Amino acid sequence: MGRNYLTYYRWVDVAKGIGILCVVFGHAVNQINIENISNNLSFLRSMVYSFHIPLFFFISGVLLSINISWKEFIQKKVNRLIIPYFLNFLVISLTLCVTYYLLQFPHSFSWFNYVKAMIYGTIGQFMYQTGTNILNPLWFLPSLLLALIIGKFLLDIINLDFLLGLILVIIIVGIGYNIALQSIHLPWGLDIALVMQIFIIPGYFFKKLHYSQIERPSILIFVLSMIGFFFSFNINGGIESSQALFNNFYFFWLTAICASLAIYCLSAYLVHFSLIEKILSYFEKNSLVILCFHMVANIVIIYIAGLFPQIMEIYYSNIYFEFTFMLVISMVFIQIINKIPIMNRLFQL
Repeated sequence: MGRNYLTYYRWVDVAKGIGILCVVFGHAVNQINIENISNNLSFLRSMVYSFHIPLFFFISGVLLSINISWKEFIQKKVNRLIIPYFLNFLVISLTLCVTYYLLQFPHSFSWFNYVKAMIYGTIGQFMYQTGTNILNPLWFLPSLLLALIIGKFLLDIINLDFLLGLILVIIIVGIGYNIALQSIHLPWGLDIALVMQIFIIPGYFFKKLHYSQIERPSILIFVLSMIGFFFSFNINGGIESSQALFNNFYFFWLTAICASLAIYCLSAYLVHFSLIEKILSYFEKNSLVILCFHMVANIVIIYIAGLFPQIMEIYYSNIYFEFTFMLVISMVFIQIINKIPIMNRLFQL
């Protein structure tokens, strides 16, 4: 994708880097034994979960290009999202086969439900049926594909007739939210994709702002965004995007959109610090690899525990250790994938 001043901004790299670190942090907290989760850690997890997935949909809207044919659009998105999705399933499947052959299958593991989860796409819904949560983050990829397809369709309509397009956005989001309220989980996270148009569409129009406005946000925008975030988060609390649990719709949107704007302001400021920008841009560049493989740490730690039994207790009780270990495992996969050209091309989100 060409990165010129009209379609791409340096802050996006930083914001995505922050976003993927939030994803890893949230999943690390989820692995911690409940008795070791302090009130502060629980609060921080809820705060992160209130915006980290909507942030990626907002950024996807910023990067969304609709001035290409539908054939080219779908082909690009399938190559970037769905091929890595199934490829990751293959890699993890082989890893699980080796692991469970050596260590014996746990009674709760089900290959049938595992494959069903892969085909259905909404991984989180099958977590307790499959007996493993390693693949849970993958729900995001097919859901993002559907969200982008829906977003392009809506934006095509908006460009032709703004009022009609706006009405369609309201209808589609309303349908998605009502499906979520009934706890009906559609294949490939379609229900989530419908709701997330409230971030993709604003993200797309956000990039229409003048370049100077984007690159130099005012402190006032940051302050107002933070006030709006804490106000609405205090009312709505945390959410579970993968489960389509949004609580109050309006405060859910306000919380996440304010957080996205605040992170945009912060990111636009951080690009002026070379080292910080390089570090966060590294995580952004490899965000798909990190998303797909950071949970493999749960398998690796089993092998390490065979040599050092006490490390298992540390892993599931110390958030700093677990978060760092997940990043280290991700970086190992980054190095492996970067050495294989075809894999490197596939895992660039």
